[in-house]
Amino acid sequence: MIRKANIILLMSLALLMENCTSVYYRVPNAPIFADPNYNGSTDPEIIYNPSTQEYLIYYTARRPLSGEPFVACPIGVVSSKNLLDWTFRGYCSFDGIGGEKDSALTFWAPGMIVVGDTCHMYVTRKEDSTPPWGGPSKIVHYAAPLTDMIEGWKFVDVAIDDPDAIDACLFRNSKGDITMIYRNCIKGEPRCGTFWATSQDLKHWEERGLVNGDVENVDKHGFHYQEGANVIFWKGYYWLITDPHCGLPVYRSSNGEEWEYQGLILDKPGTRLYDGTYGRHASMIVTPDDRAFIVYHVEPLRDYVEYDDTRLSIVEQLCFLQIAELKVENGKLQCNRDAMIRLPE
Repeated sequence: MIRKANIILLMSLALLMENCTSVYYRVPNAPIFADPNYNGSTDPEIIYNPSTQEYLIYYTARRPLSGEPFVACPIGVVSSKNLLDWTFRGYCSFDGIGGEKDSALTFWAPGMIVVGDTCHMYVTRKEDSTPPWGGPSKIVHYAAPLTDMIEGWKFVDVAIDDPDAIDACLFRNSKGDITMIYRNCIKGEPRCGTFWATSQDLKHWEERGLVNGDVENVDKHGFHYQEGANVIFWKGYYWLITDPHCGLPVYRSSNGEEWEYQGLILDKPGTRLYDGTYGRHASMIVTPDDRAFIVYHVEPLRDYVEYDDTRLSIVEQLCFLQIAELKVENGKLQCNRDAMIRLPE
């Protein structure tokens, strides 16, 4: 009887361990990443590579520890199979040049889209690295095979040749066209605006002017400056976020063209490590199991009393990447940055 009881106990323990393994979840680190050279991880763009079956975050590698944080910036890359464990993969090479922590040109804020077996990057490129901001901007199109998305970037063309255009994001609208949203200066006005362009082949772009709807309705939301746009399609709607440096406004659209203001997310301090100030320039992604996540950068030691970035101390310029889960509640996109994210191992 004792021997039989022991066998039954061992079988029960084995079954219990199997069940525990099948429902084992982990929580991502907070923050998920800090650039290993200059601690200036900003402007993340998260995408999924179907060829290698991994998530990739491309980010502006600012250089706060160098004393010139906004110029000579390369594009850094981190990867993960599970949204939990992130590995630094280095810096992108463009036409075989680069791959180092200091770049001859200045690159900011890549926007990316996968088409077939190729990934397309539309990155802000400064033609020189004169402090504090570098020379005139261009939104430049590079392409790389999905099998080599670090060193394989090749120049295609200049998509938006305007000295003030920055921060492109890309998505397919309800008509199947590819839409680019980006920040540019408004001619004849002392402020910048959120612009859009459309293309059917990623080469010929029709510039459409300021985006439609509430994005430029300053009287409605009070934001005189917005940058860092990003869009996903989820739960039957397109969701657009921007960065006015006081949290992230959310806009909703049924067709990816007309946008309705929904309110702010990530405007209240979080309690996680290095997550106690505004969520900044962010990127969203929808996973195969229909969950949505947002990756954003935080300047956790900045009090936002001084809004001139060039006058911040080195400590205030340090930046880290965080991840949080998105929800739709009562038809609005919500984000509780302190909520525990449970992900399978």
